[in-house]
Formats: sequence, C-alpha cells, structure tokens
Amino acid sequence: MRREELTRKLAGFEAAHAVGDWTCGGWRVWPAVRAQLAMRHHDPEAAPPPRVPLDMLIDHFVHIAKVAGVDHVGIGSDFDGVGGQLPEGMEDVSKLPAITYELLKRGFSDADVKKVLGENFLRTMAEVERVAKSLQASGAKPSTAKIGSAPKN
Repeated sequence: MRREELTRKLAGFEAAHAVGDWTCGGWRVWPAVRAQLAMRHHDPEAAPPPRVPLDMLIDHFVHIAKVAGVDHVGIGSDFDGVGGQLPEGMEDVSKLPAITYELLKRGFSDADVKKVLGENFLRTMAEVERVAKSLQASGAKPSTAKIGSAPKN
C-alpha cells in the first residue's frame, strides 16, 4: 500500500495511532486501529477506534528519540475538532504535564524534556527564519511548485 493511500485511510486519526506492530507502506499501525481502518474503509459510519493509552503515546516519543535522536522530537497539540480521538489522559491542555512526568519517568533528562516540549521547535523555526532571510538577501524567488504535482513535459 502506498503512503498516500494509507494517509487517506488514516485521515481523522491522530499521529499517535500510527504506532504498533503492523507495518504497511513503511508505517507501523496499532492493531486495533488496523481493524477499525478496514471497517471504516467499508463503512464510514463505523465507530471510531478505541483511544490510544497515554503510555503508547510516550512509547512513540521514545521510539522517535531512539531512531532520530531527541533533537528531532517535538510535540504539538490540537484539541479542537478531533472528535474524542485524543489519547487517554490527554483530553485537554490541562493534561499536558502528564507528558513531562512520563518522559522523566522513562529516563529523559530535564534538558531533553525541554527540547521535546518546545526547544526543538524554537530551534527549527529560528533556522527557518535564518534560511528565509538568507534567500531573500540573495534575491532568490519563492518556489511556486506544488507538492505532489507532476512535472510538466
């Protein structure tokens, strides 16, 4: 299955659901979600999958930190319009300290927790601004290319 197809099938599910022991197109998909995806693919009225437990969300962070390094782990939040599909224990912004607690419990240092909670994002955006200024100063024009568009012959 191609990534685009899986992305389409995963529409509406949080990234935290894309963990587990079933691999498809390079994505690992939580088994309970896999069953629900199959059902939902055939019946859009099917019930949503069970919610991901907080420890599985933290497993995802730990896995990314092991694979890519803690300097490449960051979190964002979107509590609006997710239809109750947030991980258990992450129902609203007041629950965010649970991520800090769990990361510390898993052995992340204070410095690494700060990176995950925002410093990595700030560093990345500072680099984006630096590159943008450099490109602007060089007179480079913005690209008008569209992601996924076919090249013109």
